[in-house]
Amino acid sequence: MRHIKATQYNSPETMDIADSHLADIDSALNEWLESLPSHRRSQILLVFFCRFNEVRLDGTAPQDLKLSHQSTVLHALYYLIIIFTHRSFISSPSDPVETNSPSLALCSNAARLCSRVLHKFIQHHPEAVSPWFFVTALNAGTILMLNVWLADRRSRGAMRATSVEDIQHCAEVLRVCSDR
Repeated sequence: MRHIKATQYNSPETMDIADSHLADIDSALNEWLESLPSHRRSQILLVFFCRFNEVRLDGTAPQDLKLSHQSTVLHALYYLIIIFTHRSFISSPSDPVETNSPSLALCSNAARLCSRVLHKFIQHHPEAVSPWFFVTALNAGTILMLNVWLADRRSRGAMRATSVEDIQHCAEVLRVCSDR
């Protein structure tokens, strides 16, 4: 990442090389996510759309907490890596030209998804939090707060409202983690 970031400040040609490296990293991350076993990918959908402790429609037992926890941690760390990869390429908020950077959009989207995955999990299993939940919620909340601040500067109220809700999700995760 240092090499990519260092090339950012040289010439336009090296900036293209840096963008190419960043695209390669994004592609590798997406390939990794797609390579997860189907039960890991589908498990995260259950986090979003089902309650953890209810009986399924087919009458089977509730999903395995361990499997849900592992899937939640995997996806949260995936989003955290996206944030870590792109956050150094978010330009200064004082630079009006670059406030719509793709890195800011990617970081904000990853932070939003991360906050929702963690929040859904702790809603049903606050006793099963992981130390990784704290780290990911803190980083996701920071990016979301930056997004709210920039949205205020760009007069985008609708984006601000959803980001504030996601920040509240991060705060709830942090509160649950601090109680443990």
